[in-house]
Amino acid sequence: MIEHKFRAQPAVWQERQVHLSYERSDGKCVERLVNPLGLVAKGSVWYFVASVELKVRSYRISRVRDAMLTDYLCVRPVEFNLADYWQQSMVEFKANLPYYGVTVRVAPKVMPWLRYAGYFARIEQIDSPDADGWTRVWLRFDIEEAACAYVLGFGAQMEVIEPLELRDRVLQAAKKTILFYTEH
Repeated sequence: MIEHKFRAQPAVWQERQVHLSYERSDGKCVERLVNPLGLVAKGSVWYFVASVELKVRSYRISRVRDAMLTDYLCVRPVEFNLADYWQQSMVEFKANLPYYGVTVRVAPKVMPWLRYAGYFARIEQIDSPDADGWTRVWLRFDIEEAACAYVLGFGAQMEVIEPLELRDRVLQAAKKTILFYTEH
């Protein structure tokens, strides 16, 4: 993490505009003259909420590369409410997350490990075990590649039920792995 000297509180308290250099999630650095509106903590991550050209935006404090308090007073949007903005922002963020749904059958001996096996997998639903002791589980991933890697990590202890494209991709990846190890 790059250390910076940006202190957001004085900008908010003094209601002065800030010239901000910010690294976006795509790695590109942008310059903005912003009107500070507030600070919000989500877990241990702090966000600087500011308006830019009448649009309210959230800036992750850890991505601020440089900031300079100006002598210009900030302009607050009429009737802006930080709590309402943040709540709506979180709803929109969750609604726009990528979604790749997967249904699998899981062997009994790995069920206890399912929750700990991957950072990118989220369990949506777990059925009762079937007659063979295997359990049907619905998982959520951001992308197909993450789902494939997750399933492959369980080997023959997890079977993809849906989508069929993922089942085919897992099979092809397993074949490539076998070929790789037989040649090396």
